[in-house]
Amino acid sequence: MEFNIQVHNTPMDFYRNGISFMEAAWRCYGKEDNGEYKIIDDGRICQLTAPTVVNAAFACEMFFKSLLKHYGIAFPKKHSLVDLFDMLPNDAKSKISRFCGDKDDETKFRSTLLIHANDFVDIRYYVENNDWGRMSPTYMVSLAYNLSEITRLLLTTQVS
Repeated sequence: MEFNIQVHNTPMDFYRNGISFMEAAWRCYGKEDNGEYKIIDDGRICQLTAPTVVNAAFACEMFFKSLLKHYGIAFPKKHSLVDLFDMLPNDAKSKISRFCGDKDDETKFRSTLLIHANDFVDIRYYVENNDWGRMSPTYMVSLAYNLSEITRLLLTTQVS
């Protein structure tokens, strides 16, 4: 089977890529049952913890990169969520912080983001790094979902 995917490197291409990885993260998060996700079903663990976090973290990266592209800001091939967040214009950072984190404190949102800034890389290799301690599937899928929503809104507004 062969797939031919057309990519034009636009902000919406990055956004759609992020949506795909967010959907993968939700599938790994647990078994969907009437609109809710079960982590345990009939005594069996349904969640694929590390794949949930890795896919959600990569989705967040794509959402940040779509916004950077939208604002005409060149970005390096890095995976650090904090580095990408920090490159955004202050107005966008403020809106993201209010929507995805603390309504009154961008610093608090950034501090929490910093804890998970390198999850895409670190959690992929958690077995080698013994890095289970800070893995948070619920935080990452929630962040990915919230970032998808605010990114969609910011992409549909005019760049000032």
